[in-house]
Amino acid sequence: MGRCREILGSFVGSMDGLRRKLAVGVSYGEYLRRVNAVRAAYRAIPAERVGLECLLSAGTPGERALNRYIAAANAWGRCLTEASCDTRAVEPRLQREWRRAAALLHSARAGL
Repeated sequence: MGRCREILGSFVGSMDGLRRKLAVGVSYGEYLRRVNAVRAAYRAIPAERVGLECLLSAGTPGERALNRYIAAANAWGRCLTEASCDTRAVEPRLQREWRRAAALLHSARAGL
């Protein structure tokens, strides 16, 4: 699995950095910058080099975790564009998406 870590390690590591940052709190702008950095790491993965075992053990849960982080960014962004939205109202949704992402990230790290 060393090859899997070599190929997906940066991507999974960037999400781990995002998860750690969430523990101390981030603004929407900072969160969006970090999600975009994770997206960039995802796009940089040489897909043709990802073997099936690596894809199943780390790639798929990693991609699903990224999707949860993106869903949270979208929900937060929608809230900020609505005059009537109280950010406390969107907080439970963000926490739910982040918990799901953290569980998937744990699986991705274990799969490396």
